[in-house]
Amino acid sequence: MQEHLQDMYATSPPESVHALDMDQLRQPEIAFWSAWLPNAGGDVLVGTGALKRLDAAHAELKSMRTSAHHRGRGIARQVLNHLLQEARTRGHTQV
Repeated sequence: MQEHLQDMYATSPPESVHALDMDQLRQPEIAFWSAWLPNAGGDVLVGTGALKRLDAAHAELKSMRTSAHHRGRGIARQVLNHLLQEARTRGHTQV
């Protein structure tokens, strides 16, 4: 998550950074998922994504990130598909 926050602050105007830190990701209206790949030295975190409940019908995608070393492998697509399926499961009709 540190990589995500650093990149957001380095590449976005301050007023446009909407990335959530770890404390914000722990809020009850936020559900957070991570994607991992096996590695000889232990599993490696390769992607993240969160879903923020706005109301019964609406949710917002948050903290979508793929590790720089693992981009181009479809990880973000898998995380996004999971988040959208979760939104449907939770009854959200608009994301």
